[in-house]
Amino acid sequence: MIATLLCLLLVLCGLAPGASAAVSAQPAETVLSLSAYDGMFQLYDDNRTRGIGNYVTVDFVLTAYSLVMHDLLITVEAEVLSPASREMITALSTALAQPGPRSEGHTMALAYVSVIARLLDPEAAPPQEVAPKVQAELALIEAHQGITPSAITGVLEDFSQYVPRGHYTTSEVLQRYFRALLYAGRVGFFLRDSDATGVSTALAEEHTAAALRLSQTIMGEASLRRLYERVQHLLDVFVGPSDDLTPADYVTMVDTLPATQARQQLLAMLIHTGRLPRILSTVVDKAKLDPKVTVAEVVAGFRLIPQRYTPDAEALQRLTYDHVTAYHGTGTPLTLSVINGKPVRGLPSVLDVMASLGSQKAAQLLTSRGDTAYDGYAEQVAAVTTLLRQHTATPASLSSLHLRLARTLLEAPEAAARLNAALGFWISTRHLLLLYTKQSYTVAERSLRISPARTAAAIEPAVAVYDALLATLMHVTRALEGHTASAQLTRFTEVVQRLRTLASTAQPDGGRLRASEDITYVNDVDRRLKALVTTTDTPLVVDVHTEPSSQRVLEAGLGTPLVVAIGPESALRGTRFHCYEFTHPLAQRLTDTAWQALLKAGQAQGSLSTTLLPAARQ
Repeated sequence: MIATLLCLLLVLCGLAPGASAAVSAQPAETVLSLSAYDGMFQLYDDNRTRGIGNYVTVDFVLTAYSLVMHDLLITVEAEVLSPASREMITALSTALAQPGPRSEGHTMALAYVSVIARLLDPEAAPPQEVAPKVQAELALIEAHQGITPSAITGVLEDFSQYVPRGHYTTSEVLQRYFRALLYAGRVGFFLRDSDATGVSTALAEEHTAAALRLSQTIMGEASLRRLYERVQHLLDVFVGPSDDLTPADYVTMVDTLPATQARQQLLAMLIHTGRLPRILSTVVDKAKLDPKVTVAEVVAGFRLIPQRYTPDAEALQRLTYDHVTAYHGTGTPLTLSVINGKPVRGLPSVLDVMASLGSQKAAQLLTSRGDTAYDGYAEQVAAVTTLLRQHTATPASLSSLHLRLARTLLEAPEAAARLNAALGFWISTRHLLLLYTKQSYTVAERSLRISPARTAAAIEPAVAVYDALLATLMHVTRALEGHTASAQLTRFTEVVQRLRTLASTAQPDGGRLRASEDITYVNDVDRRLKALVTTTDTPLVVDVHTEPSSQRVLEAGLGTPLVVAIGPESALRGTRFHCYEFTHPLAQRLTDTAWQALLKAGQAQGSLSTTLLPAARQ
């Protein structure tokens, strides 16, 4: 079926033998109104009901194609990619978890694969030796709050990516598959140490050793290697090639070398052969980059099931900072960002791809919006245009075939209408393959907000309170034994148990912690807990007693939390409840929304906490 669809696409693109790129004249169109239909097929069905003849547009045909490819991808994922990936990860996990001496990088490799295994199967228990790091990483993925260091690799990762999107939202199984494949495709092991990525020499060596351990395991077992190659082949067909190192690269070139020599030799090979990554898909702080080192060098490395290179992603990459720099126009175009205090082209536009494929209309729109008024833009557009021409002239992957089709559309005389079709098609195919396609990033330069390192933490030494909470949790867990919610309670109980231990060893003078690992845990515990809940705390209110004679009720409320601090110069901060008690007309029992409105308007009365906590008066 894949071959049939590829042949069909070749015909559509004008690449099949004897096919013509000519497009017949388009009838004059009048836009009657915005569509009242949910989709194109609904309109054509209504045509049938009303006896109206169909005007079948290119947009409709391309929509049908995208839907066919969508169904095909779902089938391939269900029948091949998902089971093969799951089997491969299970086998890899089992092999790495075998008892015996641990070589350099083994623990990191085991933790990395254990995260993927747990994402695919919530019942997969990580080996005890890596369980804390695995749980910490899973919490970051579940919270998906933004850019923060990976608990496994120590490198900044954009955890906001881990929100399931596209068709992967439709079931829990697909959501798990999405997160697992995304993790295996984004998180990996770098060769080069650099302040720009936060990778020290020691960490780079550990990364290389971990990648080598994974590679040796995959290549050393025939059944595991076949599973790996099957997954990679399908992704090559559907999306395109990877621009990361492969297990074969590691085993062939550096199998017996120590990590220091191995990473130097692999990097030298990538530079010599021109195989450095073309797309930056992670966070790099250019301000910390050695002038003699390129961005591509500091992100080169290994990912287990890498996201794929596509020429349009490279095009978007090359049309942003720092390839394209200072803004010299007026106004605030879509593409404008402020990086390191300077107005630059921080974002690309989808029109960039269309203009680089030959659309004069797209180029005109970009110019009229001010999106071309940057130093270096013209030169980069010219380079990107050459790049896309090369890839669409001899397309070797489905993504290149899609670009060839878009280019064919844009070569028609009716460029304005065809631009719309090309844009719609490009968006639909990017959406289709979003899980497997490398997403381009703009390089950072000091303007990136990264949480500074924290070297102190404290916990209120209320051991008795934790003991009571644990007893309560045990009671609830017993009552819910066998229920799906019990797993969530178990994870929460594990956090409380750790906090209870920390509370028992904390210093009496404000609960300060001394051990660095304890400080790290407490500073990240909010993420762990947030990953276990589906909502966040907000002000709330409840009526707790009714007095019929006066037609009043007693309301108890929580407002926005109070901030408290300990230590010199308030070095450590926490929060306390802000409690309220007041009466209110019975006929107007407050909802949370109404209570929040009163707080926002400054009309809340009856604060108890300002009496209980004198500091709250300030």
